[in-house]
Amino acid sequence: MAEKGKMGRTEAVLGILTLCLGPLHLYLSWSNFFNSIDKGYGHSYPALSYVLIGVYLLIVLGTDCFMLLKGRFEMARALRRYWGSSVIAVGLLLVIHVSFPDSLAVIFPMVYSPYVVLVPVIEWLGMPENAWWVSGFVAAFCLVNWAVCRFCVRSRGKGRRGRRPLRSAIQKYVGPSMVMEGLTCLRFVTVCQAFAPTRFASS
Repeated sequence: MAEKGKMGRTEAVLGILTLCLGPLHLYLSWSNFFNSIDKGYGHSYPALSYVLIGVYLLIVLGTDCFMLLKGRFEMARALRRYWGSSVIAVGLLLVIHVSFPDSLAVIFPMVYSPYVVLVPVIEWLGMPENAWWVSGFVAAFCLVNWAVCRFCVRSRGKGRRGRRPLRSAIQKYVGPSMVMEGLTCLRFVTVCQAFAPTRFASS
């Protein structure tokens, strides 16, 4: 029981940290995009960008390790969909880059996927400024995370989805509360019916 409680707390903390990936992704995409335009390629990003990218990668690594070791994670389905769609977004980015080199439509797949988020890391690793190299690195990163979410999380039950703690807690609370509310309304109606004839007779 103590081990399950500790695992549940760890999963809850990782779930909260996973929710922080969204704001981190948006900020880093915005910051790295404008820094790359302003200063160009070649160690042009501020130290804060590298710190936040480190936090981003640690959260991703933490969730991956938890799924690999424990075979469960409440947000695995959402993460799997995001990483899978990010691989598609990187492929779309390459298609737009080859077909329409000067099109601004390339910005959407760049910002949606972790392409712009990981550019400072790719630059720090010394990889050349080439769309094919960068896209291949980002696609591999997303594909590995998708595979962890897809194949390392065990299904809970045959032919049905596993129980969700948050949903179960809500149902556990809402069920009795609705019963009590119904009983209260029934008592109110009963009292009104009991006093109604007396009131009309007195009037």
